[in-house]
Amino acid sequence: MNKKLIIKSSVTACLAIAFVLILSFKPAYAIVKDWQPVTSVATSTNEVIFKAYKNYMKVPAQNILVPTLLQIPIDINQISSDSFGVYNKTDGKFISSLVTRDNQINVNNVNAIDISTNENLNDLFDNNYQTMKDFYLNKEESKSISAISINYSKAIKSDSLNLSFDSYVSLPTLVTLKAYVNGKEIVLLNNYKPTSNEINFPITLSNKWILELQYAQPIRISEIHLNDTLNAYAGESLSFLALPKKEYVIYVNPEVAPKIYANYEEASNYSSSLGVRKISMPAVLENPVFVLSDTDGDGVPNVIDNCINVANGDQLDIDQNGRGDVCDDYDRDGIINSIDNCRDVPNYDQRDTDGDKIGDACDTSESRFTEQYPWIAWAGIGFSALVFLTLLFVAGNRIRKNNL
Repeated sequence: MNKKLIIKSSVTACLAIAFVLILSFKPAYAIVKDWQPVTSVATSTNEVIFKAYKNYMKVPAQNILVPTLLQIPIDINQISSDSFGVYNKTDGKFISSLVTRDNQINVNNVNAIDISTNENLNDLFDNNYQTMKDFYLNKEESKSISAISINYSKAIKSDSLNLSFDSYVSLPTLVTLKAYVNGKEIVLLNNYKPTSNEINFPITLSNKWILELQYAQPIRISEIHLNDTLNAYAGESLSFLALPKKEYVIYVNPEVAPKIYANYEEASNYSSSLGVRKISMPAVLENPVFVLSDTDGDGVPNVIDNCINVANGDQLDIDQNGRGDVCDDYDRDGIINSIDNCRDVPNYDQRDTDGDKIGDACDTSESRFTEQYPWIAWAGIGFSALVFLTLLFVAGNRIRKNNL
């Protein structure tokens, strides 16, 4: 009985000491999040695809009795992107299609390189919207600039530039475009602030162009297209398999090419030229449901949003570096302002001892009672020790009395 009393007393005292120690415990680290956007690879729904395209074409009804391969010529002066959405309106689904080009007609090869790294960038001019190039920020600077040299095998006459981006990407903050005319460099756009992915400039004839992009957020480009009114590809066309008694709509000119390829049940074989029906290109109409993408839902479209993944409808940018304050990193500790508990003092570990959401590195006053009055923790430990010794003394006296 006496032994049980001693054990019980000891446990009580230990619990009291543990309680006081817990109050003064300091967590070492907090979870740190990376601000870099992550590109989604999920297949787009029909509704998302409808809203992604600026224009559409209605395919005239075809008097066909069996599935027939339709081929439609493409006017590149009206259609700037090779990303098409062929929609079977009757069945409510998108189907596969193929863009082809007669390589024997007006071939104009292009050679593009990154001037600073000498990296080959021909993939940005191959009309394949699945190949992309990332342009990252220079960590030592608030803004980054990339210059691309574009050389054609024969001169083109152009008055517009189209930049196609991956999802969740904003436009460059500034664009400069130069061309060489009669061996002399001329500036067509000088630090131009774009508001859409299509940029116009005075019509110019040249075979060598320099495109400079300044950006404050990482960008990912899938295609760069300089409209060529001189060497229109007369052999470019779109083909798809049409079924009898079905209505088709072709969506064209997307802001960002949607991920629709996985929606296809199975692609048709387009290699055979037998039984192909060639029709005229339908009129290009404005898509009434087109909506500029807005990833963070702050009412500012991605193409002009200075912070795509964090809502900031006010678009505040105190330091005028082209990157919104909420996704900027003032103290350069790798944590953006919106989740940094010390915006102006580097603290990668995000330590916050008192849990007041202000990091220790910039917290001028502690909120926890035991931190404001540190002597209380020691007083508590002393009191617990006194209780423990008192209980041992009482238990010892009882033992001695029982032994007498």
